[in-house]
Amino acid sequence: MKQSFEKEVKTFRALGAQSGMIGYYGCYESTNESGQPTYGILLEYADFDLNGAIHNEEPPVSPDEIRSFYESMHEVAATLTNIHHLDIEGQKYDL
Repeated sequence: MKQSFEKEVKTFRALGAQSGMIGYYGCYESTNESGQPTYGILLEYADFDLNGAIHNEEPPVSPDEIRSFYESMHEVAATLTNIHHLDIEGQKYDL
């Protein structure tokens, strides 16, 4: 569990400053009432995720809405490209 947490923290640190990514604010370790370790990651608040945006938003109709939609999708594609080409603590990941 702790190794997974540490990997996720490293990934968020590597991604946090990139445009289009939800902000990473920090992490913490604690223990619950029974003495078991717990881990938390503090992220920027988001009203919805990409899946929710795609399924819950009305499709664009006007030329301005269509242009705005495709500009937003271009940002999403650029962010996904950045996610798949990471350098975490000198280790390069090309997925």
